Amino acid sequence: MKGLCIAREAATGDTKSWEFTAHIKRGANAASTAMVAAATVTAIASDAGASTWALAVDADTTLGALRIRGTGEAAKTIGWVATIYSCVQVGN
Repeated sequence: MKGLCIAREAATGDTKSWEFTAHIKRGANAASTAMVAAATVTAIASDAGASTWALAVDADTTLGALRIRGTGEAAKTIGWVATIYSCVQVGN
């Protein structure tokens, strides 16, 4: 699966973008959900005011799904948007 994420701070307009690739699988239940390999997260571009913002992609073993988490900074209102392109295999 591939994805794009963009974050933007409302007051200053500072922004940062990332792209990521990941491969995740789910077994018999949500707890068995695991990454096949670690996700690759690459920052595309950022303003100086957004340089410390981060994006993490991993497995959520509670919901049994891919988890995308953004970390901004204190006292900032940051909007986050992600688009994910994926395919799902059902059965054999």
